Amino acid sequence: MVYDQAISKSILSLAGLTALQQSIMNLGILMVQGRINSFGVNVMAAFSSAVKIDTLAYSPVQDFGNAYFTFVA
Repeated sequence: MVYDQAISKSILSLAGLTALQQSIMNLGILMVQGRINSFGVNVMAAFSSAVKIDTLAYSPVQDFGNAYFTFVA
């Protein structure tokens, strides 16, 4: 195996957009969690459960999207 800077640059440019999209989603959840924490333990637990369910439902779609994006690129 030989390191190729051109291939690495291409991979980073393609993966950068996907990583940015996923980071923005997770940062949004963290911002909402910060506001939810002031409502008490029950609301925090409910929001945490809802985020886990949402993540479980959204992960397959997101992974297929990442695969298609990589294939098309």
